[in-house]
Amino acid sequence: RIPSDTLDFLGIKILHNGKLELDPELVDYTIHFESGDLYQKDRAESTYRRFNNLEIFRSVAIQFRPRVNSGVNVLDCFIYLTSAKRQFISTQSHGTHSDGNLGIQADIEYSHRNVFGGAEQGNITLSAGYEAQQALTQTDQDTEGVVGQAAQGLRFNTFEIGPELSLKFHNIFPLSLDRFSRNSNPTSKLSVAFNYQSRPDYTRALTRIRYEGKWIENLQKGRSYFFHFPEISLVKIQKSQSFQDLLDDIDDELLTNSYQDHLITSVFGIGGNWDNKKTKHQRRHHFFHFNIDGSGTALRGVMNAIKADKNVDGHYEIAGIEFAHYTRIDANFRQYWDVDEKNSFATRIAAGVGKTWTNLGALPFEKSFFAGGANSLRAWQARTLGPGSFRDSTALVTYNNIGESRLEANLEYRFNFTPTFEGALFVDAGNIWMLKEDPDRPGTAISSNMLSEVAIGAGLGMRLDFDFFLIRFDFGIQVKDPAKIPGERWIWEPKDNYEDFVDGFYPEGDAPGYFPVINFNLGIGYPF
Repeated sequence: RIPSDTLDFLGIKILHNGKLELDPELVDYTIHFESGDLYQKDRAESTYRRFNNLEIFRSVAIQFRPRVNSGVNVLDCFIYLTSAKRQFISTQSHGTHSDGNLGIQADIEYSHRNVFGGAEQGNITLSAGYEAQQALTQTDQDTEGVVGQAAQGLRFNTFEIGPELSLKFHNIFPLSLDRFSRNSNPTSKLSVAFNYQSRPDYTRALTRIRYEGKWIENLQKGRSYFFHFPEISLVKIQKSQSFQDLLDDIDDELLTNSYQDHLITSVFGIGGNWDNKKTKHQRRHHFFHFNIDGSGTALRGVMNAIKADKNVDGHYEIAGIEFAHYTRIDANFRQYWDVDEKNSFATRIAAGVGKTWTNLGALPFEKSFFAGGANSLRAWQARTLGPGSFRDSTALVTYNNIGESRLEANLEYRFNFTPTFEGALFVDAGNIWMLKEDPDRPGTAISSNMLSEVAIGAGLGMRLDFDFFLIRFDFGIQVKDPAKIPGERWIWEPKDNYEDFVDGFYPEGDAPGYFPVINFNLGIGYPF
């Protein structure tokens, strides 16, 4: 069909039928070359990718034709854009993998690909799923009294459902595109979400409003940044009686505060990714990620200024709920080295710290650090390691171990048997700690003994690479466990004290003998 309308915008002739569906400013910004430039293949390719990334076109084609009778070598550029369907409803179901926990999820989504003519994408999504998680308390009558020990076997015991409304912009709203270079590719997203989760130990309802954005600062050096401004989350938790009894039994103020109603008012957070990989076959490259986040400081300042009332703990509340007050920083550095086509090394160093301030004396559970699981120390299950050298006297294994700081290092040697079947050998080391010592939980805080409290695991991995996704099987063995006393932490040392500890959970005298712990992990994608 021959276009019937023409718009001349900054030297670009836009031919179209009827109402122009796309903001001409966005068209100009998406084209990575200008009239008079020398032809460069990479700029043409980046223009093609950027038009496709707008997700509003069914097809994109770019043609360069020599200008007839120009007398010089001049090319005219023609970009053919065919609109895709603007509105649609989609459904999907898939398996999930979160912190070492497996599950299934189904989504139904309504999408509008061009809400205001600037390729804004609006989505209304309803998600529901089941996940297999370790229960924090034991409810089996045969093992009553063994508080905190995991239920036998994993089963789908966690139900989650929630709607989300989001609107994605191809700029940092409300800034105009002329504030960014053509390589920045700025995007931003406004979302409102509600999530309800039912677990054996508690139910949790999360309401969140978030505005976030990202942009590329240096395309050649792989530097990109992201931010959120603001993020408001309201978390309400209803605990089971057995879980409340567990918290009372542990009698830890920080842990108790982590599982209570709270409000997160994060005014601003920023982070970035630096990746120097330029080509697929580059033998060495590194990746650096950092994130800085905080909540409650500005709100507490307002409360101080208006002299608002405090509760019995000296904390401010909004609608009867204490708001979180913390600063959190986390970062990780990864180095990759391809020895040849079949052998490579991957390393990672990760660290983080979260400092709580005056209001709500603990990091919210979702902002706390944990260790173990398929993407951490693989010889431990998620949230079963640490903090520090602390060992809970009420259970052989606990699944609620969180901390205010984390230090971790990983080394993995990867090798290919075939293009699809891969193997790996790995060593993981690290732990989590609290910033201050709790007299009721000795060994949890950072101290001069910190290095002796670093856990070490090693193991073997097998992977199936199907190009579009990778299935990973990792077997980790605990080489050094800081929860045991000095002299028993290494795998080859005698375990007299630990065996006496285990015997206390078997009054009938049928305690199993000590055997090195081997943990199995099933994951999607590489751990780092």
